Amino acid sequence: MALVHLCAFIFLLNCVYVSSAFSEPVDTHSLESSSSQPIDNYEQINNMGPRDPFRRAASSVGIIAFDLVNGSYISCSGLLISPTLVLTARHCLYRSIPGTGELERYYARNVTFTLDYTKPARGLDVELETEPAEIGEGELDYMLLKTKTPVSLENRWVPNGGADPDPKDELYVIHFPSSLPLRLTRKDCHAADPALSNVNFNHLCQTAQSSSGAPFFDFSFRLIGIHTGGGFGPTGGTNQGVRLVSILQRSSLLRTALAQHGRAMDGFTASISPRPVEATKLIKLATGDIIANDPNGWFRTVGSGDNSRRVDLKIQSSAAQSNEIQLWDPTQDVIYKISPDQKSVKLKQGNAPSWSSIGVR
Repeated sequence: MALVHLCAFIFLLNCVYVSSAFSEPVDTHSLESSSSQPIDNYEQINNMGPRDPFRRAASSVGIIAFDLVNGSYISCSGLLISPTLVLTARHCLYRSIPGTGELERYYARNVTFTLDYTKPARGLDVELETEPAEIGEGELDYMLLKTKTPVSLENRWVPNGGADPDPKDELYVIHFPSSLPLRLTRKDCHAADPALSNVNFNHLCQTAQSSSGAPFFDFSFRLIGIHTGGGFGPTGGTNQGVRLVSILQRSSLLRTALAQHGRAMDGFTASISPRPVEATKLIKLATGDIIANDPNGWFRTVGSGDNSRRVDLKIQSSAAQSNEIQLWDPTQDVIYKISPDQKSVKLKQGNAPSWSSIGVR
């Protein structure tokens, strides 16, 4: 297995970077933080049963090994979002040049994505293209990598997209801290206050080297972003991730992948109960969907009965300047515009110039 030569000494807890005698050091994760918690507070995915929702959520999380042309190695966490695409952090393969806004690339000879890495020297190796399919611009620290051959999603779970976290919301991250086999962080794992910072979200969850690119979930197992950097420690500070909402505004590849393959996590009990929902406004669309408002905010329901699910919607800033209500669905990059009397609903895709009317029952 390609990962074995990288992590043969996994007990040393640091196989993220191995340098040849002649190569320049590569450190893309200098801001990572393990916070004040001991490393053995991480929960091992391997100790969880096959029906455990966290183990199911981990089924599409893999470790990415970058074998660089200069003889160095870098490892990050990543999420399989379709049979051919893996989501991870851009800085795993690109370094931001301070003060210039430019990126310096690390060129790889081989890139391997290993799924089911729950024990040392165990897992399914998937070869990735060395040329990224897409990279984020500016502060959008994300990257999409393409598999050389499609990966079956049978017995794997790709999450639905979720909305931005509120301050102190409970979060989960599934990752490979210090290149250890799959781990879960949920103890003391919360959004910070403030929770959002431009395209990023702030969190207080325990991470380490090789956690970069790991998926973050809310308490309903919806994807809300990926981990990108540290800063949280015993004396304060926060760790950071890039918001899924921010990535979806830029990436049609990610929007399409989640729309086609994202699924709700069925049959689980969250570790906290969602706040009670008593909808105060209900707008029934001709499509069968319902747009509603409750104490948790605006949302859209899809399906009916036991198969129904909630998709949180975000109020747009323009809504505060008119009597119309504009709501953004980050899972589809669709904006709904509701008339003041709530008898007319229009929608448009992302930045499309025109609106289409939807019938209201």
